[in-house]
Amino acid sequence: MLGKKTRTCKVSKRIACFSAALVLGLTNLGGALGLHSVETAYADTVNEPKVISLSAYYMGSSVLVGDNIDPEKLKVTAYYEDGTSGEVKGYTLATTKITQVGTNECIVIYKGQVARFYIIGKTLTSFHAFYHGSTVSVGNSVDLRKISATAVYSDGTSENVEDFNILNKVITSTGNNTITLTYKGLTYNITVYGTSPKELLTLYATYSGESVMVGGSIDPRKLEVTAVYKDGSSETINNYTLNPDIITKTGLQLVVASYQGLSAPFQVTGAQKDIVSIKATYKGDPVGVGYSVRKSDVEVIATYSDGTKQQITDFRLSSPTITYEGYHIVMVEAGGASAEFIVQGVAIQNISFNNALKFNVANGKYKGKVEVNLPKNVNTNLFTGESLPASAVSRVLTRAVRKSEFIAFEVGIVDDEDSTDSVIDEFPLIMRVTIPDGFNIKDCELYYTPNRKSVIGKMNTDITGTKTLQCTIYNPGTYILSYKKK
Repeated sequence: MLGKKTRTCKVSKRIACFSAALVLGLTNLGGALGLHSVETAYADTVNEPKVISLSAYYMGSSVLVGDNIDPEKLKVTAYYEDGTSGEVKGYTLATTKITQVGTNECIVIYKGQVARFYIIGKTLTSFHAFYHGSTVSVGNSVDLRKISATAVYSDGTSENVEDFNILNKVITSTGNNTITLTYKGLTYNITVYGTSPKELLTLYATYSGESVMVGGSIDPRKLEVTAVYKDGSSETINNYTLNPDIITKTGLQLVVASYQGLSAPFQVTGAQKDIVSIKATYKGDPVGVGYSVRKSDVEVIATYSDGTKQQITDFRLSSPTITYEGYHIVMVEAGGASAEFIVQGVAIQNISFNNALKFNVANGKYKGKVEVNLPKNVNTNLFTGESLPASAVSRVLTRAVRKSEFIAFEVGIVDDEDSTDSVIDEFPLIMRVTIPDGFNIKDCELYYTPNRKSVIGKMNTDITGTKTLQCTIYNPGTYILSYKKK
């Protein structure tokens, strides 16, 4: 169903995890992994006295609403039963981002003890910029290095920023050109004077940056491309093209900058960097018991062997399913490094199934309905659901099922190269099955098979209505609703 081998392997890994979960008992998965308290997740590695209290103090300034708390600016002190105290680093932030303007209460946890500290949240109120460069010829673009931009916040503070965008970089006419900058939803216009283009004589390029990670691009602020004109004047060129525009190999690589028919070669060192550490930040909301943390809600920053940092998406979450109310520690693993973050588990409210994959199922006279609840921002078009004929599962039916009435159906994902892996990461999901008339809810069971050749096992189901069963599904695949008459 999934087509490509790489995606099939990822599903197979999830199936293996599901098999282990069945062996352990799906309803007690969290208990089997020993994750029922924050304290047990931090095993003592040294002879440390018992921690009896904790204090925390944030030494930074106000933080933009929506931004993460910088742990480097947090001082956490543990107080021990022997009367000593000391700063500790092995804590976990239960509060990871600022959510409101004004005072934000934040929580830090260490060895089962909790401390609160406070950070002022601020919002961006204005944005302005100043161009301090020279004139730019028509066809060239504005130099980012010649723009000084400032963000102003609600608490009266301000800072210089470089991560703004330019909507119309290229100078299109002589005289004044209005250039529009954007920064986090705000805009500001600057004026750049355009001059008539001149006849080019030559082009040369100088790169002053560090090595570039394979698969990465060159920082334009570190590349100086200069045009020399036939009248003897020169100009910094910013509207160039690069070939290749992505570094593809380790060691020295030749890159060519081109502009209006001329080219200038320069060298860049490509580096294959190793991950030495990672930092994980949870950006999502509290997660209901029985649901799992979504990878899209986790930001992972990797630090490489050359000291550079980069956000990565190729990481694995260990024990992401929320099994009880309260704080959970979730492990992130990537490139041999690991990190932890805290997620709050909350009781599941009545699931509305407003955003759900919904389809009808049938086997002869028996007709039912299947609903798979999806996160609110996940498109139902990425999933597929269909009823299957009895012959599709005839080889896989157990003896118990073979002697019963049953309906087979499949929950799948759209076979799309760009979305398959991210859709797989949305599992586990909650599924509700409405049984047919003539079935007794108490005598219904639900089975799962990934390949229609072998049944992995019977699903743990809850009766949520006179005609509805509900369960957690961990993978796409084929499901069989069985009713054993008595």
